[in-house]
Amino acid sequence: MKLMEEVQNALRVKGYALKTERQYMNWIRRYVRHFLPKHPRETGVDGVREFLTYLAMDKNISPTTQNQCLAALLFLYRMLGIDLGDVGFIRAKKDKHLPTVLTEEEVMRLLMNMTGVYRIMGEVIYGGGLRLMECLRLRIKDLDLNNLSVTIRDTKSNRDRVTCLPASVVPMLKLHLAKALRTSQTVWERYAPHCTAPSRAKESYGTSKSQRVVLSRSVAQSPQWQKEARRVL
Repeated sequence: MKLMEEVQNALRVKGYALKTERQYMNWIRRYVRHFLPKHPRETGVDGVREFLTYLAMDKNISPTTQNQCLAALLFLYRMLGIDLGDVGFIRAKKDKHLPTVLTEEEVMRLLMNMTGVYRIMGEVIYGGGLRLMECLRLRIKDLDLNNLSVTIRDTKSNRDRVTCLPASVVPMLKLHLAKALRTSQTVWERYAPHCTAPSRAKESYGTSKSQRVVLSRSVAQSPQWQKEARRVL
């Protein structure tokens, strides 16, 4: 079996998110090509140090990108059964820029100019502090309209958490969910075998409350199963 196939299989066995899998595969592929024809077993910790320093000095990457590359290479060498120890590379310089922050009035004006499902998403994200993909992955059962709370699952850190649901969005959300439930059953029957879902709960997602809050209007290719699948937005 080729090295990249072994890496991909190891990532999927560990349950890494598809986005993380792609990022790790990209960095490992670039690392391998950088030292061809040598195998990663031959380059070892010196190769990792040289590659990370090269990215910082010659490619001017950000500290976040460099850390992402380091995580990918650490995964590669753990898979190969090699302990790198202290790599000791030159760190990328961190930019010092002040963030652009909207005032409360500006946020309200922005939300007032949004309509439909985008207005609902905007209020849920702003009121509950959700990431965009966390909002898109919400299921009906994750919303507690009575207690004004949202349960966020399958997060970036793989840790579930509960946050608040803005009271102002509840009336719009009720109307949206009623409409979504009317169309979700036919969608589920057609695409359920190939729908992407958290692995630990895939078998229990046949009920209406397990449907996505935000449904897609299109059909996409599932990258893991290479079949048509319904996706969010």
